[in-house]
Amino acid sequence: LILQRWTDKMENIKLPDKLSILVVEDTPKHINDVRMEFENRISRGTSLDVKYVTNLLDALYSFQSADGIISDVFYPIGNASPDSNLENFLASFPRDNGIEASGVSLAEHTEKKGIPIVLCTDAHHHRASITQVYHFANKKGIFFIPNWMREHNDVIEKKHWASAYGRLVNTMARKFAGFPYTFTPYLWNFDLKRPVVSPEMKEKHNAFVRKFSLDEDFKISRYEPERAYLEEI
Repeated sequence: LILQRWTDKMENIKLPDKLSILVVEDTPKHINDVRMEFENRISRGTSLDVKYVTNLLDALYSFQSADGIISDVFYPIGNASPDSNLENFLASFPRDNGIEASGVSLAEHTEKKGIPIVLCTDAHHHRASITQVYHFANKKGIFFIPNWMREHNDVIEKKHWASAYGRLVNTMARKFAGFPYTFTPYLWNFDLKRPVVSPEMKEKHNAFVRKFSLDEDFKISRYEPERAYLEEI
């Protein structure tokens, strides 16, 4: 019955034909894993156009044409020298093994343009440098998906790409539905009064999430908040 109601409401909502997703990741194993994640979704009918880049400068050149972004946190700036503002911003965050926290700089740029972004990182590997990034994400209301789990050989099994995509879809859905906010500081700061969202906005949000998610994205328990969900307000 609930699915039928969603279907009826979706018939009157004009949804995007396809989403353009930018993925920023520099580790070959993680690139392969996220490619497999998106290829699986595309093969099962999710209409996505996914672009992959490996450094901050390529991401800065590409992000404005994306509907949403999933980004690592620690990765190279790129071959060209960054401008002084970028250098100064990155200098305020800890480097990890000589690698800048480029993901936070990208998130600063995307937030100003209103383009949804989710940060997805190997928190175990970057344990010593992750706290400041975590507080940055909380302050901005940006979803931060860390993975603390390791295999026995101390090599990360995989990042939570499905969770990151689920959170990204929900953030893009808020923008599509015209919510008074795209990012979600209200999830982290309960002292803030959440803006009112109309029933029509909720319907558009839910229709968007349903179109660009797989059925298993919704098979979660109330104790597993990282995956896609239809209603968050």
